[in-house]
Amino acid sequence: MDEENKPDPEVYDSAVTVIQKPALVVRVETDDVLEHYYFRSVGWHNTLLITVRFRNERWESYKCVRNPSNEELSELLKNEKQII
Repeated sequence: MDEENKPDPEVYDSAVTVIQKPALVVRVETDDVLEHYYFRSVGWHNTLLITVRFRNERWESYKCVRNPSNEELSELLKNEKQII
């Protein structure tokens, strides 16, 4: 793996914190998919938005966005159910 595509080790440590101690959790339920979005600030200048899906009787990480846009967060909060 080249340096450019190498995963950032800080993201892994931060992801654990985001899921264990989220500042915000939003539940999205459609006919066939249940998702939770976990959001938290990480350090002074970064935030993470982690999406997990319930599949095959377990939760799986689906997507991780560093510093999601205000528009993305607003849309999520406007249309879905906040549980934390």
